[in-house]
Amino acid sequence: MTKTGFRVQFPPSLAASSVLLMLLSALGCSSSDATPASNVVCDPGRSESCACPDGSTGAQACNSSGTGFEVCQCSGGAGGNGGNAGSAGAGASGGVGGDGGTGAGATGGVGGTGGGAGSGGAGGDKNCPSDLAFDCSGDCLAPVSECGEHCDSLKTIMVLGIPSRVRTPAGGTDANCCAPATRVIRVQYFGPAETVRYRIAPPWRLAFDGETEVVNQQICMRNSSQCGVLGSGAPKHVNVYTDDPNAPPTDLIIDDQAQCQ
Repeated sequence: MTKTGFRVQFPPSLAASSVLLMLLSALGCSSSDATPASNVVCDPGRSESCACPDGSTGAQACNSSGTGFEVCQCSGGAGGNGGNAGSAGAGASGGVGGDGGTGAGATGGVGGTGGGAGSGGAGGDKNCPSDLAFDCSGDCLAPVSECGEHCDSLKTIMVLGIPSRVRTPAGGTDANCCAPATRVIRVQYFGPAETVRYRIAPPWRLAFDGETEVVNQQICMRNSSQCGVLGSGAPKHVNVYTDDPNAPPTDLIIDDQAQCQ
């Protein structure tokens, strides 16, 4: 459809007044570091579904300023392949019997002992389970960008299916973390399950939303545990942290069980 343009002709005196008014308005304005309300498009931390390149559905989180959503998070890669079985060792040859004597009934030599069976080859890497969705240690899968964020700018790792695992990075020390935490990652389940259970082994711990507070843009842990169950209607995210700079990478296990055991 072709749009028809039109022109409005103002009297010279009115046009001059308008220009003067605009100049005065521009001089009277001052800049502000605050984000204009018109630029806020979402609630910080809120998650919404998004389309992945393979046609599946992923999840994306609103950034900390509320001006837009982070990159769409899709399912993690598959675990590594198992190793090939080793070849069995060959048995040793038996010894040759001794020669019979010329006298009466010499005894033949004792046969040699057969060699032991060779050991089978090692199987696949047992530290790379098939349900490992994200690996912040880099042992089995390439770490996603959310694994390397500092405590003052945490992004959320989105898990789309359960049962699933998220491997933490090594402990290390992040000066931006709120004590006693020295390293933190943030994980959220984004799927249809009504009940979600999170479990992890020491020295890593879990802190849910009611057990944290934000101080100077940092998430500070006020209470924690090794296991937690989130029911229907509750936000399905958790802060995974350690206070041990030498903590090894550890798997966060996520499933739909209703009790911690």
